[in-house]
Amino acid sequence: PQGAVTFHASCVDGVRPKGDMNSVQDKVRVLHTAIDDLGRIRRAAASTTPATAVPAGFTCWRNGVKCVTEDSASEAGDQGILAREQGPEVAVAPLPVPTPALAPPPPDENAHCEKIKDWPRSDEEWVHVVWLGDSLTRYQYLQLVYQVDRDGPGDDGDFLLNEKKFDSWTDFLNQTSESLFSGQQGGGRMTCDCWRDEAGGRGDIGHSRVDMFKENRYYYKRRQGQKNIALSFYWWPGDLPLQGSVDVGEECNAVLVSATNPPPQHKWQTQNTEDFFSEVLSKLVPRPTHIVLNNGLWNPTVVMQKIGTIIKAANIVTPGRVYWKETSPLVGEFPRRPHDIDGKARDACGAKGRGLCTYIPFPDFPKRLKNGSELRRWDSMHFADVATYKCWTRAVLEAMGNLEDVLPASQTLSGREPGDELNTCSLIGTSERIGRG
Repeated sequence: PQGAVTFHASCVDGVRPKGDMNSVQDKVRVLHTAIDDLGRIRRAAASTTPATAVPAGFTCWRNGVKCVTEDSASEAGDQGILAREQGPEVAVAPLPVPTPALAPPPPDENAHCEKIKDWPRSDEEWVHVVWLGDSLTRYQYLQLVYQVDRDGPGDDGDFLLNEKKFDSWTDFLNQTSESLFSGQQGGGRMTCDCWRDEAGGRGDIGHSRVDMFKENRYYYKRRQGQKNIALSFYWWPGDLPLQGSVDVGEECNAVLVSATNPPPQHKWQTQNTEDFFSEVLSKLVPRPTHIVLNNGLWNPTVVMQKIGTIIKAANIVTPGRVYWKETSPLVGEFPRRPHDIDGKARDACGAKGRGLCTYIPFPDFPKRLKNGSELRRWDSMHFADVATYKCWTRAVLEAMGNLEDVLPASQTLSGREPGDELNTCSLIGTSERIGRG
């Protein structure tokens, strides 16, 4: 009846009582004890309206109808059990109606974020591609972020691709991160845990404090009708350690520090690259879904020796979604020749069928991006045209099988143009060149 407290016999120990009545009565005695306890609880809790329950008996109800015979007990099934009365039938007084308690507010996962309160949360679904690499990987990353952020006709972001077009390294880092991707007008937002010393301006640098350089970029954008996208970049300078000046998990508070100020102190630093994946990347929010690696132009020795261990550590964070991006050739390296570290990485990707990573070769480019046999550049290594990076990125995303999840829906054909030669800006149809265990 309405207002009565209902006990379900099967809830006593998880087994519905059935069979002989002695077994059922044992269950009922347990219920009597529970009713006695309930009476005591009520009397203790009711400060203004004492309960009047006399918990001396037990009555079976099935679908709102009292069970009146032993035969009906077998019919009651899970809905009710008839037991012989242990005392006079009594009504159990209803509990006082409590004042509904307000549900506690959900914890603010971004309470630690000082300014950015819409940072990605762990309960949201994100595609999060993390890029680790050299300066060419940085420019490739910036071109992709710009394309994702703008998602429409307009300039392609050529100005992003040459730090020497800016007044200083501080100016370049600022104008290609926080100032450009500020979350306005439907765009995404980027924070930059960055510091770099310089000499002479116009992008000239002094490597006197290269051990203190930091360039860790974190970009995110919520999208309608397409998966949310996060793109992060860590500058990976050969055998030098990866490091950051904000605590892991507080990337929302990352800030650019001007080169006119002393370098910020490290909050984390990984002397062994493999530790970076367990100590840093595994704790990022949103959690990485893909990791792209490249380190060839620095000609590292320690990284090359440990490349198998490094790739294995990355694979723990994003199982089956680790990609080694072949080093881009320098001027005059034609036909191109993969660096020694690329060969080691390719062996690690495919060794003994372990499938620790996918090896992505440097793609073929259409003639429109070349002067003769050479891609156009602004120095001996960096490409001059944003279209070159778009072509390269398209090939990488295709090899990852992730083109449609990353590029805006309106730009899935980006990177190629009518008339481009077959198999350019693409690795489709060249699977024999893609190493995979």
